[in-house]
Amino acid sequence: MMTTKCNAIATLTSLLRPTLLGIFVATCHGGPSTTLGEEPTAVQTIANGTTMCIVKLDLARLTLPDDESLKPLQRVLDDVRQAVGDQTLTIAVDLPYRPTDNVIRVMAKTRDIQQEQLSQWLQRYSAGLFIEQPIAQGEWTTVGVRAQPWREKKESTQISSRVLPVEIEPWQLALADPTDAPLQVAVVPPSYLRRAFEELAPELPAALGRGSSQVLSQGVQWLRLSYDPSTLKGSLLVQSDSAPTAAALAKHVPLMLRGLIDQWGPKTESPQTTLITRAG
Repeated sequence: MMTTKCNAIATLTSLLRPTLLGIFVATCHGGPSTTLGEEPTAVQTIANGTTMCIVKLDLARLTLPDDESLKPLQRVLDDVRQAVGDQTLTIAVDLPYRPTDNVIRVMAKTRDIQQEQLSQWLQRYSAGLFIEQPIAQGEWTTVGVRAQPWREKKESTQISSRVLPVEIEPWQLALADPTDAPLQVAVVPPSYLRRAFEELAPELPAALGRGSSQVLSQGVQWLRLSYDPSTLKGSLLVQSDSAPTAAALAKHVPLMLRGLIDQWGPKTESPQTTLITRAG
């Protein structure tokens, strides 16, 4: 999983690392093998042209291992359950088009939300960012987190949607998870971002395995990480633009994982961690 090093990644790493039974990594090209179900409603509500990542937490089924090191994370989950109940919490991570655009948006079904508690929970973990007032859109309520409060006319709030229209279909496919894991992370790099990445960084750094950046810009149309902490099992599915780019990415994945582990991971090999790569 490619991202910047931060507390969230450190927490996820500590959760996955100690007794991880296996992560299955697959690259593929072709149509979806699952139906989209009710996902389009949630996706169409929260995704926009700047959205980079969507995280789904099924709070009714998300259970952490009984580990003392995970107690702080358990308290975070308990707090959010008090705010939204045992439902699915959807979190969008955006690449702000302007300083006043959202960085994070949190969405849940309106009927179960305690708005004041949700705002307080976000304020507690937002590192001083500005928390919007909750906005109800039909059956969904969304709270935005941004770096700056609005100091502009209201009409300008729609500029990002007009300039950067959302690409809905990749999000629908990325979130159509047949495993129905309680933790799902979907990443859909916008097409403009993939082009910019290829132009600005033609060569990958050592942490990403070196080589041409096209292996990622063309090889990753979207990806989905599914994980169940109660069973310590997960999967990572990467959708590529074509069969050749899928094969190239599959060949590159071990190099990239080794680079990431060398950069951020444990310094000793863990016999309990297995990584299986398959091209399809």
